[in-house]
Amino acid sequence: MGRPDLCFDIIHQVLPYNQQEDFIFGILAFSLLELGQMSDAEEAAKKGLKINKHDCWSQHAHDCCFKEAVQFMEECSSTWSSCSSFMYTHNWWHVALCYLEGHSPMRKVLEIYDNHIWKELEKPDAVHPEVYLNALGLLLRVYVRGELDVFGNRLKVLADCVADQANWYLECHLDLLILWALANTGEVSKAEDLLKGLKSRHSKMIKKKQELMQTGVQVSSDICLICHL
Repeated sequence: MGRPDLCFDIIHQVLPYNQQEDFIFGILAFSLLELGQMSDAEEAAKKGLKINKHDCWSQHAHDCCFKEAVQFMEECSSTWSSCSSFMYTHNWWHVALCYLEGHSPMRKVLEIYDNHIWKELEKPDAVHPEVYLNALGLLLRVYVRGELDVFGNRLKVLADCVADQANWYLECHLDLLILWALANTGEVSKAEDLLKGLKSRHSKMIKKKQELMQTGVQVSSDICLICHL
């Protein structure tokens, strides 16, 4: 996690033997994107889409590279029905982010949240933590923009869902977002419990992993400090 250079190295090794595999180019494009090599990422995404226009990772990287991202992704959206809860909501998260970064009316972002992210939870096979990850990520972006009031009580509703400890300790990124949501909706006790749990788990890790996860633990503490817990 967080090492696109390693991802790139692995993909680069297997690429010569997988020239007709769309997902290989999709993951290659993603790692290049994370490394800041935008033009190369664009080229890799195009190759993946040429092989299979429905490849979700190539679509994802393409979204980050092109000015026409919103139009492109919305045209592709009809192919996302078979995607995992994470990839389906994450692609819509990117569309919403394009609207947000482009200073479009906030109602466009709200419509995506309601109709394409939160609504995913209604599916019988939905993986709820994967949906929560993208829902929280979008609301945090909106919060930073100072536009959270437009979303009414949606953060509170979401915080009530992620207060369930079944959603904790699945992924560091999700834990940080949950901590932020709990702290910002008055769930002080729950936020403290999550922070204590994160610190406890960190203390039991081997030294090398402790060093890798130290930043996450520090950010968790900072979130609580900022929110006066």
